[in-house]
Amino acid sequence: MNLMNLKIYRNVYGYTQEDLAKVLGVTKTSYANKETGRRKITLTEAKTMADLFDVSIEELFFSHEVHIKNTQSRKVCSNL
Repeated sequence: MNLMNLKIYRNVYGYTQEDLAKVLGVTKTSYANKETGRRKITLTEAKTMADLFDVSIEELFFSHEVHIKNTQSRKVCSNL
């Protein structure tokens, strides 16, 4: 599982860890632990995040490439 993609998508789309925690209905600490691999991400959480970023679960967690749909976001992504 490639959790770096999750962080990249979160940053590119301008979300904080707190924002994603609210979307998932968990605490910020719980979300931070998921993003760093200290806690497991459920299938439901993975689907929710993939839908938020308009990508598949496979793209979000298993791809070696990040596919950003708009040009401005690509510029932000290249600066990470």
